[in-house]
Amino acid sequence: MKENSKIKILFKNHEILMFYLIGFLITWIGWFFLDMIIKTVPSGNGDVDGWSLVIEEGRFYLIFLPFLSVGAVWGPNISAFIVLAINDGKPGVKALLKKVINWRVAIPWYCAAISIPIIIKYSMYIFNATILGGSFVPDFQTVFFTVILLQFFNELIPSGGQEEIAWSGFAQTKLQEKFSVINATLIKGFLGWVWHLPLFLLYPWGGCLGEDIWIFLSFYMGLAFIYTWLFNNTNSVLLPAIFHATFNTTGTFAIVNSTSNLNAIISTIVFIIVIWFIVIILFISFGKNLTRKSLPTLELNF
Repeated sequence: MKENSKIKILFKNHEILMFYLIGFLITWIGWFFLDMIIKTVPSGNGDVDGWSLVIEEGRFYLIFLPFLSVGAVWGPNISAFIVLAINDGKPGVKALLKKVINWRVAIPWYCAAISIPIIIKYSMYIFNATILGGSFVPDFQTVFFTVILLQFFNELIPSGGQEEIAWSGFAQTKLQEKFSVINATLIKGFLGWVWHLPLFLLYPWGGCLGEDIWIFLSFYMGLAFIYTWLFNNTNSVLLPAIFHATFNTTGTFAIVNSTSNLNAIISTIVFIIVIWFIVIILFISFGKNLTRKSLPTLELNF
């Protein structure tokens, strides 16, 4: 009983710290073992039958792949619900779930969540094609709309979009109870970048991110403010999740070529400038809290 009370006190007094520690631990362990297991799977021509590897070759450890994948991708979300369950019980868990399924939001917010990431990505592509002499060919003609839609939902649920349950729904909310919106977003953005670091360490080229580690930091921090703006104005995890999924999906169906490495760097700089320009516009329009609504303040121990 005493041990249980000590654990509850630890989680109550340091809920944000425990959230990040557990989330990082689950994800990083998942990524590490996924990388080890995937490297044992033979590569080559033709499809690899996963069940034949398990049954015929006795690679029974492969059955853990789905579980490791869930942990690697959903680690922060699992951590958020663990912390809420310990600290607040069912009411805390239900409160977060309510933010996740809150779709009753004015249509302009949906338009913003979908259009802004498209503007960000395609401004870079168009600049590269028109100013730097590169090429930009939208590949929508060769891809069915259903394929694009499937890619979007893949990004929304099993991939990047679902991260916003933890980053926006839990972390942003809790951090804003102790820090200003700006500082809370900076902390959330930086720790979100740190959370991605194993992808760069396991895959030096950035793995699925495909970016330099410092380039990723420079635009990820800017995107963190846009996520905050969407969440603080709607109290819905769905809107930043849609933005996240659209951002990841946009560009998947485009063929972009730069004439030189220098032009590729310039295009990337333009991409980052566009993101931070939008952030500045949001601060000018909505103020330091990125919302015209009043936000509750409550001092909690970190």
